Amino acid sequence: MPRKNNGRNTEDIGFDGVGIPSYDKLKNVVDGYISAGYFEGGTITDSGSGQIDVAAIKGIIKTTNSDTGELVAFDLPAQTDISLTDKSINYVYIDYNSGTPIYAVTTTYSTINHTTQIAVGRVYRDGTTLYISSIGAKIAIQQ
Repeated sequence: MPRKNNGRNTEDIGFDGVGIPSYDKLKNVVDGYISAGYFEGGTITDSGSGQIDVAAIKGIIKTTNSDTGELVAFDLPAQTDISLTDKSINYVYIDYNSGTPIYAVTTTYSTINHTTQIAVGRVYRDGTTLYISSIGAKIAIQQ
């Protein structure tokens, strides 16, 4: 059952419309307006032997590869000893993975779809030497 705040959730809160609009609920606006991304964590560090560790991360990700796909929150624990391709730029990202988010790596940035997959960093590996850069969709939150 979805969470409710004072008896309502984003499916319950509607907007006035002209005719019968397709997007007339707060949930439609949230899903369509807010992009997938992460709030905190995801720091990439060298774990030795040409591999990386990635810190725990918290964020939101879409359940389908669509600009209006449903957003869901996630907390992903840290992962250690992630393998990289030598002599290549490796792009580290989070994959929705049918509801069980995981860290993944690709050497082709264009394959990351930025809805069900969120870029976190890039790492150039040269043997056991790593050049690590943070990239991706970090979402700043005000508290």
